[in-house]
Amino acid sequence: TREPGSYSPRHYWISLVISLQTGDLSFGWCQRLWWGCLSLQRLPPEQDLD
Repeated sequence: TREPGSYSPRHYWISLVISLQTGDLSFGWCQRLWWGCLSLQRLPPEQDLD
């Protein structure tokens, strides 16, 4: 079970692409990008091949 915010890079980028395609560039987009970068930096090695 993953803690909130520890989702995989693939899941993050897919959700970002979906947001772009649907035009859902809401207030949380920049925050989403920021948390995405943070999650990439703290992603445990064992989850890197998720």
